[in-house]
Amino acid sequence: MARAHDGEETGHGGRNIHRPKRTREELSWSPEASQELLRLRFRTLRTRFDDAETVADVHEAWGVVAARLNDMEGMELDLDAVKCSDQLTRLRQQWQESNTAQLHEDDQYEALISPEPAPASPQQEMPSARQVDVQAVEVEEFPRQDEIMRALEKRSGQFERLAQSLELQAPIAALVTMFKRFSVDEHVSTSSKVKSSQQRSIRSKVLEQYPDLEPYAEMFMPKKAPMVVAKCHNHIQIVLHEGEPLFFNQRDGPFMPTLKLLHKVPHVMKKVRADKGAIPFVLSGANVMCPGLTSAGGDMPEPLEAGTPVAIMAEGKEHAMAIGILTMSTDDIRNKNKGVAIEMVHFLGDDLWTCSHID
Repeated sequence: MARAHDGEETGHGGRNIHRPKRTREELSWSPEASQELLRLRFRTLRTRFDDAETVADVHEAWGVVAARLNDMEGMELDLDAVKCSDQLTRLRQQWQESNTAQLHEDDQYEALISPEPAPASPQQEMPSARQVDVQAVEVEEFPRQDEIMRALEKRSGQFERLAQSLELQAPIAALVTMFKRFSVDEHVSTSSKVKSSQQRSIRSKVLEQYPDLEPYAEMFMPKKAPMVVAKCHNHIQIVLHEGEPLFFNQRDGPFMPTLKLLHKVPHVMKKVRADKGAIPFVLSGANVMCPGLTSAGGDMPEPLEAGTPVAIMAEGKEHAMAIGILTMSTDDIRNKNKGVAIEMVHFLGDDLWTCSHID
């Protein structure tokens, strides 16, 4: 039988009779293509997982992959990203078992599983192209399990820290966006007296967060006077006293005083100080970066944890210029000295500052 170019077999009249190449779709559904199918699944899973940048991306990636693969030979992939290592290990083992079985049929089993094959002598045959390709694919597609586990542990830690950061940043973004352009008519849905039980709850939470405010509590939140709360968009509420905004929070987040109240009782809130170079950026609503607190003009007088509301002081100034929430602990700010240290919430000159009364 004659041979055509590139090693293709030809029959009568030179007609090409080699088996046509299957498409990916045919390959996925063909019962003879288990090895290629498993390789494709593992590669898809690993690529999706490696490309994920947020916790939401991880869950979305698993959803997409599972939807694509669950109906293909009953893989029964678990959508829980926490079990990612188990899924990757199982797929790796399945691919190896399938690959080993196929090589055994071709009398090439020893070439694949030998951990350290002896150097080939001149009399020994060189490995076939197919053997070399399979071994190269395994090295490329399936790193050693301990390497996979180390990578997953590192990734897991990154996602855990990212989840904490996102948990803090999501409500803060809504707060600062609204207060930059705050309008009573546009943003306040209702303003009404709250029940006595809710009033006690709010008062208790505020004093628990700011115990130094206790001597002044009757001045700003008298027990016998009705408490009015303005409910705004994005689940934000503002606590009022005689129409003046005093505190605000979002959902079950921490209560924070307005700057006008903080200027009256400046010692009730934890403080950090930004250097002079950060002042114009803070007063435009920008977040505070780590170097602004760690430089010579900055200061973090006490250890604080991520998520702590803080008053942002200005170098050389007496009163707070802004209020924000720490995105990392003060120890991490000193050690890393890069990135966002404080997410801005409320600053001098924003529309909450200029709002003196809410009916």
